[in-house]
Amino acid sequence: MEGINQNNINFDSIYCLPEKKNLLLDSKISITEINSATLQKISNLKTPPGIIAVANIPPVKSISNLKIQKLAIFLEDIQDPGNLGTILRTAEWFGFNDIILSQETVEVYNPKVIQASMGSFARMNYYYSNIIEIKDTFPQVKIIGTSLQGNNLFEFEPSYPMIMTIGSESHGISDLTIQNSDVLLSIPKAKNSGAESLNAAIANAVFLTYLSLK
Repeated sequence: MEGINQNNINFDSIYCLPEKKNLLLDSKISITEINSATLQKISNLKTPPGIIAVANIPPVKSISNLKIQKLAIFLEDIQDPGNLGTILRTAEWFGFNDIILSQETVEVYNPKVIQASMGSFARMNYYYSNIIEIKDTFPQVKIIGTSLQGNNLFEFEPSYPMIMTIGSESHGISDLTIQNSDVLLSIPKAKNSGAESLNAAIANAVFLTYLSLK
């Protein structure tokens, strides 16, 4: 429903259960009523919400069109759709809507990403790029690399605009991104902690919480 209310996604048609049609009375999109059996067949969810829409995926924007107001987030090879959806939802919560994606990052319009983002996917600005192109395009913008070997995040004083990188769940940011980062930061852990690392979406949330206050 939230996606339907956004102007940056072009919806072709909507299929819904009869009891859900009243939620779409103001929609100008073609609506077709279907029964529960049909809905179950065309949905990949165990418990479909009762409304399915067919949409055209927006064209990829060139990174040259990106105007960084404060912070852009570069997601490098995020593989888990639940993580990506949660990252998008968290980024929107803190007011950061510019998302740069590596080509190996899971598709933004993956159904599980959409579900986990709780509508935030439709309100973000997406750009596909890599660390070299980012560095060349924004030579004056500081790049923050997130790494277990980085300095204490909570001792860092940011100077905006900046680009923050979040790496893959299994390997973190790449060696190339580490080499091209202006500063490496980490989230300090408790001395008695045996945990090896934080989930990518959780790490993203901690970083954005701190940076949003600065």
